[in-house]
Parts: sequence; structure tokens; C-alpha cells
Amino acid sequence: ADGGTVSGTILLAASTVTVAGTAGRVWLENGGTVTVGATGEIDGIEGADGREAIRSDTGDLTATLAGMLTGNVLALGTTGHRHRVTVAEGGTVTGLLRITTAVGGTQQSELTVNGEVGRVRIDEGGAFTVGPKGRINREGRHDVAVSSLRGDITITLEASPDEMSGEAANRVKGRILAAVEDERDGNVTVLYRIPGSEPEPLGRLGTTGSFPSGAYDVGLEMDGSGGFRVDRRLAPRARVYEALPSVLLGMTRLTDLRDRMTAPRDAKGVWARVHGSRGKWKAASSTTSELEYYRSSGGFQGGLDATIRDGVFGVSVHHRRGQADISKGGSVDLFGVGGGISGTWRRNDVYVDVQGETTFYETDLSSSLRGNLKKGVRGRSHALGMEVGRRSDHDGVVVIPRFGLAYASASWRGFTDEVAEARVSADGQSLKGRGGVTVEANWNGNPDSRWSGSIDLEHELRDETTVNVSGTNLKSEAEATWLRLGLNGIHVWGDGRYSLRSGVSYAATNRVDSYEVGGEMNLKVRF
Repeated sequence: ADGGTVSGTILLAASTVTVAGTAGRVWLENGGTVTVGATGEIDGIEGADGREAIRSDTGDLTATLAGMLTGNVLALGTTGHRHRVTVAEGGTVTGLLRITTAVGGTQQSELTVNGEVGRVRIDEGGAFTVGPKGRINREGRHDVAVSSLRGDITITLEASPDEMSGEAANRVKGRILAAVEDERDGNVTVLYRIPGSEPEPLGRLGTTGSFPSGAYDVGLEMDGSGGFRVDRRLAPRARVYEALPSVLLGMTRLTDLRDRMTAPRDAKGVWARVHGSRGKWKAASSTTSELEYYRSSGGFQGGLDATIRDGVFGVSVHHRRGQADISKGGSVDLFGVGGGISGTWRRNDVYVDVQGETTFYETDLSSSLRGNLKKGVRGRSHALGMEVGRRSDHDGVVVIPRFGLAYASASWRGFTDEVAEARVSADGQSLKGRGGVTVEANWNGNPDSRWSGSIDLEHELRDETTVNVSGTNLKSEAEATWLRLGLNGIHVWGDGRYSLRSGVSYAATNRVDSYEVGGEMNLKVRF
């Protein structure tokens, strides 16, 4: 009763306990009902799970707490039991309020906080309501206000009309997490309600402490005055979406004339080319800030060239595979097939080469945080380029200054990801100007074996990449200027009928934050 004192533990098998005075601890071995009145105090005693104010080992626990409890309230029990714990207005639990063994469905355990609690843990899921006067202050050493070992939690946040300003003003400190301790599946559904009205959904939180919404992850945080607010941050998967156009544009690189023909003087024939490259790409600017990734790609290309009047015309097919690992984001895997056409005209020592291609891709997207985003996304790219050069022979050393212009575009059909149910569409465009020189010479005086070296300066004239994720635009810009170096060896045999060309290349930006190393081999058979 009021004024009564029990300095030790009140230990009962299964019973009803009312505390209006002071007690050390209430321990119910088989559950029961505990009421702590407004004048009641439980000081807590050190136990197996820290300082304990109330402990229920098994059975159902029904508790109404309106007084002061120093320590933890543990509603443990065994599987299949249901607990109802209410921290009434004026009631205080300084430590952890832990509920376990909810049975799920409509019989899940229930926790209502209209007073003040240090921290909440709902091990097996349940229903949790924070009333207008409810506070979860969080113990000082913890970052988490509410957590779950496994299972789903439904949290209802209540506030009176004068406390509502677009978002609930409940006093919830720290983040709300689900299923983080055991890395099992679990979600938190957050509702908000003005007392007397039906609850409205505020959001859904996953195991990371936030729920996905479009390009954002949305979490629960405190505002500057100590009130509750929704915090929206660009999610790591947004980097994956933002990188899409630049990854595909990087793979959509038209071959130089020398890549399809071992030398500009070559004419009709069939040819095949294998190639691969790896490098790092870093955006000059991006919406998600400091977008960068490592990219690798490879593929096969083959074609047929025929002489028609003054020109050499060709058709080709190709397939490409590529992967990009996006820093702090995830990965993009691409597989593409396509075809192209080309035409080369020569007059004396001057040549003009024009080519175009189309590639159809399938793309798999994944997030380092949330796993699979979408598989089999269909996209396509187009490219059109022109190269002009002049071949001049200086005592066996051939010098070929050349200039080129290449346009490329990449786009994906709109798709819905599997994490946030966000609608995603992407497109990008590139227009590059290039100038450089190639030098060829015989190897040790042997006209059948030659080497060549090249140097080119490329400049991006138009770089537009935009990804729309449920109405949010993500944009990035590439480094504008690249220096590209190449070294090749050419061997011809069979009276010039067969030729083999192999080479390596290296390219870097003017800031050397982005680079690419590549290699290729080209075989041509003339007829």
C-alpha cells in the first residue's frame, strides 16, 4: 500500500500484484498482472539481465505502470504467450522495456507508452503505440530507441491536433530499427493517428532502420526542438541508378578505322576482333555526390567489308559484357548484342570513315545494402561517328594525323524496382571530339611486321545523363578531357592475305581520377 516498503524481491508463481508503495523488484515466475500506481516505486535489483524492476519468466504478463520504475521491465515468457504492457501518463521506466514471444497475427503482444521509457525491445514482433505524452528517451549508451530481434512491428504514433504540423510531434529519440540483431527478416510499419480517428500510414521501415521510398530511404529522427520528424536521405541504390547511363555510354565506344582494318590501305575481307578493358570512372559532379565506380568490359566483334566503286563498305555484329562496381552503392551487370554499318572513302592519301551501330542490352541491378533491385532490365544504345585522316609516307615511316566526332545515346525502358517499388527511367547522351596522330613503321626493316603508336586527345562536348526515380532527377557529369595512348603490332603473311593486329591502350582524364586500360586482337582475311 501507499507508504509500504519491500526492500527485496516480491517473488510469486502466478498472481496479481499492486504496488502503491516501494518495492525492490517484482518477479513473476508464471506471469500475472502487475499494477504500479502513481505513488508506487520499484527501485530495481541487479539480476541476470541487468538491473530489473519487473521480471516475468513465462506466461502472460499484463502490466499497468503509472509510477517510477528504476531498471528494466522484462516480459519474457515462452512461445505462444501474449503480453499487454501500458506505461501510463506519469509512469517512468528508466531502463529497457523488453517484450518477447508474441504469437503474431491479431494475438500479438501490445505495448502502449503514454509515459516515459528509456528504450524498447520487442523480440518477436508486436504492436507498439506511442501516445501524445509518450517519450522514449533511449539509454545514453544506445543509439536505438526501438529494436526487434526478429518479426514485424506495427508502431502507431499518436498526437493531438495542436501538436500536428504535417508530421507527428511525438517525442521519440533515436532511430527505430527492426531485425538488426539477428540479421533476419523483419519490418516496421509506422502509422500515425490523431486520438479518436483512424490511423494513417506514415511509412514502412526495413531492417536498415529506414523504409525505401523512390530514390530515398526515410527514417525517424529528432528535430532541433526534440520533436519527431521524418528524415529523407538519398539511398545507396540511388548511386546505382545514377550510374546507369554513364556505364552504358562507356561501353558504347565506336572502333577506330585501324581497329577494323589493320591499316587504312586494306580493302575487302572479313575480320574478327576481341577486346577487353578495365578502369575507374569518377564523375566531375553528381546529385548523389562523388559518384565513382570500377568498370570492366569485354566482347567480340566481327564484320565483312566489300569494295564498291571508290569506297569500302562493311557490316558487323558484336556482343559485349560489362560490370560496374559502384562505390557505396551496388553493382550493374550488362549483356548486349547488336550490329553496325560502316563506309570508308579514299582520295589519294585522304580518307573519310563513317560508321554507326545499335546495341540492345539486358541489365541486372543490385544494391550493396538491399540486394537485388531488378533483373533483366532492357535498354539500348545508338552511336554514330566520323573520322577524317591523311596518310603520308616519310621514308617508310607512315604518319596519319586524324580527327573524329562521335555521338552516342543510351536509354532504358521504364521499370519498377523490387525494393521501393520506384519507377525508374534513364537516358544519357555524349558528343565527343577527338584529334590525334598515328605513326607506323616497319619492324627491323621487315615490311610484313609493323608497329604503330597513337596519341589522341578527346573532349566531351555534350554530356547529359539523367535518371528519374519516382519524380526525383539524378544527374551526373563526366570528366571533359581524356588523353588516350595506344601501342600496336601488325603482322601480315600469305602474300598480304592474312593480317593480325594486337595492341594495348591507356586513357586518363586531365585530373587522373578516371582511367582505362584496354587490350585487343584483330584478325583479317582479305579476298
